[in-house]
Amino acid sequence: LANLSGCKPCLPTQSNAGPDQLNLSGTSVILTANSPASDEQGTWALVKGNGGVLSSTNSPNTVFTKGTDTSYTAVWAIFGPCGASIDSVHLNFPAPIVPSCGFMINYGGENYSTVKIGQQCWMAKNLNVGIVLDSNAQSNNNATIEKYCHRNDTANCGIFGGLYQWGEAVQYSNGANNTTSPSPTFSGNVQGICPQGWHIPSDAEWCTLIKGLDPSFGCAAIGWSGTNGAGLLKSVSSLWAAPNTGATNSSGFSALPAGYLANRQFNSIGIYAGFWSITEQLSSTVFVPTITSQFRYMNRGPVAKNYGMSVRCLKD
Repeated sequence: LANLSGCKPCLPTQSNAGPDQLNLSGTSVILTANSPASDEQGTWALVKGNGGVLSSTNSPNTVFTKGTDTSYTAVWAIFGPCGASIDSVHLNFPAPIVPSCGFMINYGGENYSTVKIGQQCWMAKNLNVGIVLDSNAQSNNNATIEKYCHRNDTANCGIFGGLYQWGEAVQYSNGANNTTSPSPTFSGNVQGICPQGWHIPSDAEWCTLIKGLDPSFGCAAIGWSGTNGAGLLKSVSSLWAAPNTGATNSSGFSALPAGYLANRQFNSIGIYAGFWSITEQLSSTVFVPTITSQFRYMNRGPVAKNYGMSVRCLKD
């Protein structure tokens, strides 16, 4: 229809967040968005990347300082009486240079030492991140990492780490959950609930660890095999029930007996340690390496995905 009044339509200032900056050096950058009109307001929001800080959320030329990630997206919105418009800018910083292993990292408020075993770099304790669920509750695919603590006691998570169902551990990547296989099948590293730069190990990566310590370990075997792989991984802590056979912890892996959760019941704290891999046997079971206080050798076998097991992260 014709504009009979002759009035121009009321439109907001078109937002312009500035050009993408994909080869940044250092840790900070000045953003170069356009200014809103006198009766409008501009606001920045960070929509991708962890830990980034904006010196001002309303200045078009705010200073952005990176956090723990290397890639960020910020949105500049202009709004006023005529409506709103938005635009985004992408920022890429160089990856941090860190020692190959043996350093300390902080993740989710918890400190983790690291240890090099062979050519791999492992966290030297079990992951403990997320909110605590009661053992009668089911973990869910939501924006929150969910864990179980033995006997529903948070103190046990502080000692042994959290227990996680498999779907939660892999963060439902590629549609995977406790009864469904990923589609497409996992290829490469799966970060899951591990921090950036770390991942949930595959069955093959567990094999590399164990066989490097105990060449007689059978990577494809189901059941107990090898001679002393478990002993080299087990902590000498009194948290292990006697006799803690063969324990020397000469690897520095410091395995502790966190037990597991099955059918809403906590089991075997003090005598059992089992760690998730990303490698399925069936759509509802996963290959898991396990250790007990009684034996110096390892077990490899399928475990139901809905069990609560420990997570040990491996550096990418």
